Amino acid sequence: LWIVPQYNALFFYSGATRPINSKVNSAGIANLSEDAGVSAPYFRSARRSSPHNLYLRPAAGRREAKRRGYPLNGKPKTLRFGRSIESSDVVREITVPLSDVQTSKWVYKGSTKRYSRFNGSTPHRDAVTGAPVTARNVVVLWATYRPVSRDKFGSTTYDITLGGEGRATLFRDGRKIDGTWEADRGQPPTIRAEDRRIVRLAPGNTWFEVVHTNVNIRMK
Repeated sequence: LWIVPQYNALFFYSGATRPINSKVNSAGIANLSEDAGVSAPYFRSARRSSPHNLYLRPAAGRREAKRRGYPLNGKPKTLRFGRSIESSDVVREITVPLSDVQTSKWVYKGSTKRYSRFNGSTPHRDAVTGAPVTARNVVVLWATYRPVSRDKFGSTTYDITLGGEGRATLFRDGRKIDGTWEADRGQPPTIRAEDRRIVRLAPGNTWFEVVHTNVNIRMK
């Protein structure tokens, strides 16, 4: 409910509880979920077991959005990019405990200026190409998690507040900058250093790790 309007995006998903679907519908965002009866863009792969084998064809999704009258010409809001940062804090490895059973780790490689992602100790690889999943920037955002729904299996859905401001750390070029993030429903997060100046991301892709306010990350 925060991210979709921040980027003027369309929303494709499946598998939400009834209360969550009601919240999405009442939020006024472009809902193209399978739960809402949108089936044409989705397919199931025989390579994985159900229910974790549902995929989306993006081009078909855009056609379906156009057919249903959703706007496709909205200009996405942009993040802030720059060629360099001022930081003497060298960090080559970041460990982010996302839950009791899931930890992500990022390892920086200076020759590529990229961070490789690990699920625990296992390299995270593209299922089709086998190439490692990497990012030019890794941003950790601390935010408030509020439970709003629990299904019959005990799985909890959280409302993660990505508006206002909170603590943030940017990792790029093997270095880190501590500061804060700020955002609202019409603008994605802006990162500011402790002196309030805007901190710019390295040109390239960015991975956000959004964690609870009480989470401690580990760095080397």
